[in-house]
Amino acid sequence: MSAPPQGSGGSGGGLSPTTFLGTYSGSNPSSPANGYWWYRIDLGEIWANINGTIIPIQNTGSVTIISSNTTIANTDIYNDIIVTNNATLTIYGNVIFHGNVIIENGSTLLSSNPNASSSAPQTNNYSFLGNFYLNGTYEIAQYNTDNINNNLTIATVLASAGANPTISGLGTLNIPSTVTITLNINLTYSGSPSFSGSGTLSIGSGYTLTISTNVTWTLGLAGSGTLSVGSGYTLTISANITISIPNILGSGTLSVSSGYTLTQGASITLSLPIINIAGTWANSGYNITIPSNVTVTVTVTGSLTTASTAGTLTVDGTCYWFGAINTGNNTTLPSFPLSLTGSGIFVGAPSNSSSGGSSISLSSTSISANGTSGSTTSSGIVPYYVLSSVEGSAVGKYGIGHYNSTSNIYATYVLIHIGTANTTFSINSSLIFASNGADNSGKTFEAYNAQASAGTITITGTLYV
Repeated sequence: MSAPPQGSGGSGGGLSPTTFLGTYSGSNPSSPANGYWWYRIDLGEIWANINGTIIPIQNTGSVTIISSNTTIANTDIYNDIIVTNNATLTIYGNVIFHGNVIIENGSTLLSSNPNASSSAPQTNNYSFLGNFYLNGTYEIAQYNTDNINNNLTIATVLASAGANPTISGLGTLNIPSTVTITLNINLTYSGSPSFSGSGTLSIGSGYTLTISTNVTWTLGLAGSGTLSVGSGYTLTISANITISIPNILGSGTLSVSSGYTLTQGASITLSLPIINIAGTWANSGYNITIPSNVTVTVTVTGSLTTASTAGTLTVDGTCYWFGAINTGNNTTLPSFPLSLTGSGIFVGAPSNSSSGGSSISLSSTSISANGTSGSTTSSGIVPYYVLSSVEGSAVGKYGIGHYNSTSNIYATYVLIHIGTANTTFSINSSLIFASNGADNSGKTFEAYNAQASAGTITITGTLYV
């Protein structure tokens, strides 16, 4: 076995190394005491318990413990760094960390250039070539922008003081296009620091990035973790980005701004209640799943595209969809870019905007495929349905609309997918499921179920024409 690794001790914040003697404890002990070091055969690395923090100390063989406020600028740091004892390590300029960096709980890595001001903002360039363990706080001061120059994983390390990983400050964290920062921590983002750049933020498996502010977003989102948008908040996509995380949930809103494209790069389970697409959602042939007991309302004023083999929207809960739907007739259902499946209920229409009109009331009214019910004289509005419940005799898609018996014209504009036959699904009666244009006035209209529908549909609600 080689000699013990080198390091530095003492309570000061200086960078002059002394020997970390410690005690050799064999190979990968289960509960090493403070000061013990060992060799991990599985990783080929030397690890140690230093003041209650268990870390790898491979590569450099030296550790600098910073236990009082210290400033480092424009330099290469070859030692492993541990910031402890509620100390602050201030960095700025061009700094390369060749070893591991550990910020213990209660301690801070502060990026703050003393020359930064509103009239002279400063940019710092940092490289983390070892591991970055953030048990404490990484803060970016106002008027500072931190460029991260290499792929970086932010994680925590087992320590007696525990972990409360926080990224804060009034500055900006910039992720260039070639860089991915992976979060192997649970992080709540409340708007500070600002995130910028065209790189990627990856959320590790089992971890959650929670958005708790209204934020405009330009970074790609990847990984195997979860993105959560808090209640009352909107995550607005204002760049062409790819999202390839498996879970998007919360009680807030996801919005895609006009002129930008969100490319779906993986199958997604979607549990956010509101999705607004003023730009483009490029599905790329992947699946979207809405779980049971979840209601999602999607409004598309831009566009929804998919691959030559369409992606599938699996609705096990409830989905209301407006836009990206074209009207049908008696032999064709309203068209929708995605395949539909699942055990729940999907109700969609080209629009959710109309008002007034003559009405046909439907109360648990069953209309067979290619059948009609009721009649009234049209008033020339954009025709629409208000629904409180629907039930289908068979699993599959249905198209409802109206039959203009005066002119012998059929129009279907409400697309419904019934996931469980002979089950009454409650529908939000405050919603309007409208066609995409006004119809003729003075004609006799009847409620209509398309010939191409899966079966008989039973409706409680009102048709307005």
